[in-house]
Amino acid sequence: MRSAGRAFGGVSDCALEAGCFDATAEIGFPVIIKPSCVDAELYGRKALIIRSTADLNAHFPEWPEEHPELIVQRYVRGPRHSVIFSAENGRILKAVEVVAKRTHENDGTGYTTLGVAVAPTPAVRAATEALVESLTYSSTGCTQFIVDPETGEVTFMELNSRTSLARIAEAAGVPHSLLGLYTALGLKTPDLGAPWATKTGTRYVWTKGDLMRLKRMVQSGEGTARQNMADAIRVGLDAIRSTHAIFDLTDPAPAIGVYTHFILKRVHRQNRYELQTEPTI
Repeated sequence: MRSAGRAFGGVSDCALEAGCFDATAEIGFPVIIKPSCVDAELYGRKALIIRSTADLNAHFPEWPEEHPELIVQRYVRGPRHSVIFSAENGRILKAVEVVAKRTHENDGTGYTTLGVAVAPTPAVRAATEALVESLTYSSTGCTQFIVDPETGEVTFMELNSRTSLARIAEAAGVPHSLLGLYTALGLKTPDLGAPWATKTGTRYVWTKGDLMRLKRMVQSGEGTARQNMADAIRVGLDAIRSTHAIFDLTDPAPAIGVYTHFILKRVHRQNRYELQTEPTI
């Protein structure tokens, strides 16, 4: 297993942009550039694949002011493997490995729209256990790796001190909500058996993200009508047979709340009143 990445930043736009070029020169193209903050976006994207100096100039005409620093990593081909786990004092209580089969960006840099729980990859499992132990970690968390499908080489991406893909973890047998409460309250955690003994084949979908991707493809003319139709059918079938990010027939309230809020924002009339530039007397 290898790790790859370099964070760079500075106090001025000039220094920051120079750091960007220095990092890519040191690592070598192609690279991935992404925010150092979890769930932040870079020009509307989770991450950018930069394949050349021309790409770098095109994507970074100036430093994005909202980011004090960015992370540059060598681009590695392969799907993202995420391990969602709960741990106590450096010991993993329960963990599941999920492979991202599809993301809301066609180049694989987006948020997972289709994930499948798999048997733990030995190098991924060993690295996760080593990180948790060395940090004396107590909480839920998520490690992420890229696994080359041809060579099996594993590249470490990041460790997030939060739960990602939470519902697939629960469906696969990681009760991280319950374990988190036990840990927070200082109670003895229950024995859940072998830490990595979870359900493989459990599927997870984020249908909204898939529909966003399909809409962009149709609007941009990326795929043919036949390809887009086949993709739409796959998305529909996955929506029927998978665990959803927020929707559940037994508890539809979260999904109803999210989409009601989304619709209300769309139809809400803008306030017609304007602030006056000078105080009235």
